[in-house]
Amino acid sequence: MPTFNLTLQLCREEHEIHADEPTIIDDKLINQTWNMLGLFVEETLDDLNVEANETRFREIVVELAYRLILREMTTLRELPMKGRLATAKPKSRRARRQKGDS
Repeated sequence: MPTFNLTLQLCREEHEIHADEPTIIDDKLINQTWNMLGLFVEETLDDLNVEANETRFREIVVELAYRLILREMTTLRELPMKGRLATAKPKSRRARRQKGDS
């Protein structure tokens, strides 16, 4: 299995975040995620009555992925500053959705 290093600079500061074990996600999971993400984008475009060719569709998927990455990397960057949040047991995503949190 190939090893990937995920590094993202979030600001002008010399602050980087490195994922310790970024290759725990295999190709099967990537394909499942791509299918879910593609379906989400298609349904969203349909709901908004927006037409998109293949190129525009992929641009939207990339934008969505980058914005999700930025959101999570920002959270990772801020966690050490929040003290207890850095060591707290994470809530399940299902529990957060049921409460209405994002």
